[in-house]
Amino acid sequence: MIAGAGTLTLEILEECPRLDALVVGVGGGSQAVGALSVARHLRPDLKVFGVQAERASAIHDSWHAGRPIARDSADTFADGLATRNVYDLTFPALRAGLAGFVTVSEAEIAEALRLFLRATHNLAEGAGAAGLAGLFKLRDTLAGSSVAVVLSGSNIDTPTLRRVLSGEL
Repeated sequence: MIAGAGTLTLEILEECPRLDALVVGVGGGSQAVGALSVARHLRPDLKVFGVQAERASAIHDSWHAGRPIARDSADTFADGLATRNVYDLTFPALRAGLAGFVTVSEAEIAEALRLFLRATHNLAEGAGAAGLAGLFKLRDTLAGSSVAVVLSGSNIDTPTLRRVLSGEL
């Protein structure tokens, strides 16, 4: 997983060599760790920001606390972000490398998903739209920067997609 995420970051940097920041959704953390690994070797100045669902925020909360914190639930429609614990393989790298880490609400994730559909005609699952939701949260921090978000995954079931499109989420 981490190597694949690193490849994704390599491809982004090939297309956008002057990129200042990358905003990625964090479930277990492999996508962000892949980005951090590539950045460390090729672009140490590239800032990587993590985004997690506020209703599944174990890794976010742990990152800010500086120590692992487990949560009793991970209740988010963005199932790729639904983690209740940190992972030994990814947490130290996230802790050492992320430039920042924010949470986003279910409504913010749903709005990002709808925006991807309207603007790019691409369907993302909740976890795949989290980077865009996080970018909106980070707009003041990243104003004037060249920023990429990762649009990934379209594993969203029809009932959830209906709820997103109807504005229930």
